[in-house]
Amino acid sequence: MTEQRTKEIGIRKVLAASVPDTVVLMSKDFLRLVLVGNLVACPIAFYGMNVWLEDVPYHVDLGVGIFLIVVGTLALAAITVTAQAYKATVVDPGRSIRTE
Repeated sequence: MTEQRTKEIGIRKVLAASVPDTVVLMSKDFLRLVLVGNLVACPIAFYGMNVWLEDVPYHVDLGVGIFLIVVGTLALAAITVTAQAYKATVVDPGRSIRTE
């Protein structure tokens, strides 16, 4: 995504957009997709695991705590996307505008 939007990032920097504003702009769309994916997948996974575990002789109840790992995936996605967006934002705007 950052490679596709390098020209846009360069133009925003020339027009005096700050680095945090650009990073938030780049991260917002991707993190929204990750959040929606997690919100859709968690109930489906919880239901599927409960149905599957009913047939197991030594039944274990699933707690909601297992699904708190979703917070970890969201944090990992945020760190990765922010790092990539920051790396693309710090590049010289003249170089990024010339690339295409």
